[in-house]
Amino acid sequence: MRVTRRAARRLALVVAVVGLAGARVGVAHQRPLELDEWGPFGTTAARCQRALGSAAARCGFEAWAARRACIEPQLAGGRCDVEATEAAVVAARQHALDKVERYCSSAADLVSLRFVGSADALADVTTGCREIETALVSAAYGPALVDTAVVPVDEPTRACLRVGAVTLGHIARFVARAHRAALDLIADQPMTGDAKLAHVNRARQRIRRAIDKFIARASAACPSDEFDRVYHRAVDVLVDALAGCGECLTGIVYAQDTLVCGPPTCGNGVMEPREECDDGNANDADWCGNDCTRN
Repeated sequence: MRVTRRAARRLALVVAVVGLAGARVGVAHQRPLELDEWGPFGTTAARCQRALGSAAARCGFEAWAARRACIEPQLAGGRCDVEATEAAVVAARQHALDKVERYCSSAADLVSLRFVGSADALADVTTGCREIETALVSAAYGPALVDTAVVPVDEPTRACLRVGAVTLGHIARFVARAHRAALDLIADQPMTGDAKLAHVNRARQRIRRAIDKFIARASAACPSDEFDRVYHRAVDVLVDALAGCGECLTGIVYAQDTLVCGPPTCGNGVMEPREECDDGNANDADWCGNDCTRN
């Protein structure tokens, strides 16, 4: 089969990304700029930044949807087409890389955005995609997971897990959209440092209001005592943990210092960057130790 020059270049980029993003790391780009120094970058660079943000988010949520479709039947003792699931996840990642390659072809634009080069930017997109998927799977289905294996559960538990999965998925999407909208605007338009921070703070306020609504809906569908039984924590505690993680994951493809991944909180039920696992409990004898490393 004849391999075109474009296909060969794309394959090389994918290989580079796999090498850079294989480990669970936060970011690969240069030292993040302070927010008041970050942006505006010009039309083409701002368009590239929007592509980076949307590609990582879309990839993560498409991979999450594929994992959900695989996990749900297993909760009832059914089976999952593992090969089809993995193919869907790989396709989501490839679509993300294709989008970045299409809109971020200028090395100068990438450097102005604080990336070392194309492989650096692609690595961050792949990392962001993987971390979104991982955070959602661990938070939503952690009570039914032993490492990567799904343990069948009773119908009341399945019902509450479905509520948790829907709620956490909606919240993660809202967090990503709100923060991306603020940062994309800052990347594109001249404004003072105070104005930039105001946009970020308004996004956080919108997220807080949305979270309160999502929590109310979840509590109506899965009462607090049932949610506590299944997840071993209150719904607002789990939601806040995921929302905080979602903010840091949005920042992975934005090289500024406002939305960053701080030290992970072991035991909050959300697998965050730099954690090997997080099963949400302090049992050091099970598959996930109380320091969030695999036993």
